[in-house]
Amino acid sequence: MIKRTTFLIAACVALVTTASAQESKQWFKSPRVAFSNQSRVDDLVDLDNDGDLDLDLVGRHTILNNAHTPATHGLKRQYGQGTPGSAGIEPRLSATGPFIAGQPASISVTGGVGGSSMILVFGDQPLDHPNTPLPGLSLYTNAANTSAWTLGGTYGVPGTGTIQLNDVVPSFVAGQTYYHEVFLFDPGVPGYITHTGGLQISYQ
Repeated sequence: MIKRTTFLIAACVALVTTASAQESKQWFKSPRVAFSNQSRVDDLVDLDNDGDLDLDLVGRHTILNNAHTPATHGLKRQYGQGTPGSAGIEPRLSATGPFIAGQPASISVTGGVGGSSMILVFGDQPLDHPNTPLPGLSLYTNAANTSAWTLGGTYGVPGTGTIQLNDVVPSFVAGQTYYHEVFLFDPGVPGYITHTGGLQISYQ
């Protein structure tokens, strides 16, 4: 199973890299929008359960997945749509700032299969390619960089797989914007691979 998982993840990375290298035009979907039929703002909750501590408005409002407090602290934006994994749970990718050089920040993944492997990909250009790198998946970044990680959580249990990657923002990314996505091994879905939506982070 370990060899099979490694092969599938490696194949996915190769397909992502090839697909992004062949594309010259970059497009991405509008940010997802959350709606509620309530008549007023009733509460502030982590409605999308992505673990980024952003509180979403509950009420008759439209909420775009943008965050900057204030703009000088950088910006993040979730866009696109992930693919549901085992038990119909969609993995989520988010981040917590401030996104300022020299300050601590983190990227988090929730909703995967506990103990499974994942590949974080990111680049400096957004994409929106359906059925790439495999049928049923979508590619949301040119994926110039990749790194492999293992989720925590209860081994083999859908939805319990999480990870938080903490680091200090390096000075060389100040003024830069990067687009991220995660592909996850999931034995309960066709092709054994699922993915998150895209995540834009603009650093100051």
